[in-house]
Amino acid sequence: MQIANFLDHETAKIDTLIEKQQGLIKLLKEKRQAVISHAVTKGLNPNATMRNSGVEWLGEVPTHWNQIKMKHILIAIIDAEHKTAEYFDDGTYLVCRTTNVRDGILKLDGGKYTNQETYLEWIKRGVPESGDILFTREAPAGEACIVPEEPILCLGQRMVLFKLNKSRMNPQFVLYSIYSGLADDFIKQLSQGSTVSHMNMADIINIPLFETGLDEQDQIVKHLDRVLARYDEVQKNAERTIELIQERRTALISAAVTGKIDVRDWQEPRQLAPELEDAAA
Repeated sequence: MQIANFLDHETAKIDTLIEKQQGLIKLLKEKRQAVISHAVTKGLNPNATMRNSGVEWLGEVPTHWNQIKMKHILIAIIDAEHKTAEYFDDGTYLVCRTTNVRDGILKLDGGKYTNQETYLEWIKRGVPESGDILFTREAPAGEACIVPEEPILCLGQRMVLFKLNKSRMNPQFVLYSIYSGLADDFIKQLSQGSTVSHMNMADIINIPLFETGLDEQDQIVKHLDRVLARYDEVQKNAERTIELIQERRTALISAAVTGKIDVRDWQEPRQLAPELEDAAA
């Protein structure tokens, strides 16, 4: 009983610290999206002439920007094979699944790989190349990332590949646009606000975004890369802090239940009455 009381008290304090870090991460993600949304729908020039965007929640956009749909900037859109590729422990070709694409990043943790024979079969519809965009149709719908130079990959189920007209659009600008809120708003409209479990190709090509000249796109991308790097660093620190706190929590529980910490004489600290707390402050 004494061990349980001790652990309840100590783990509650630790859990509070974890919740604070999780709250910080949530705020960072919200701020991150706000920064992206402003840059890819308003631009960087505060003195630009503005017009009504036609999107209620968005408000005004620069007059010289055009609202377009994803299909207007695609050279090709490639759907994945509707079957599961065979995985091999010694495979060297990544089968990119929806779980590999999160928050604009290709995540390799837990990646599944296949052999050359399967890879060649899976790229018959189109070869994912550096600078293309990977997009998830479900689980969840609307995640995206840019295809890196490595590893060599093919599409897993429920994945779509965008091949962009790069003479017209900077791939990173398009990726930022997907995460600006425009795509999310579009996806919500498809299901009247409920969670979308699946997006059809006919819907995907109609995802809205705004277009400006390549030079301005490049400037916006450089600005966002610089600003978001700071947010990412703070988030990584918060995530690492959570890991360390969780390790401390596990170690504390282990030490208490194995007797490495003597809690026989432990007493829960008394809470001061409110008036005494005020006086102490």
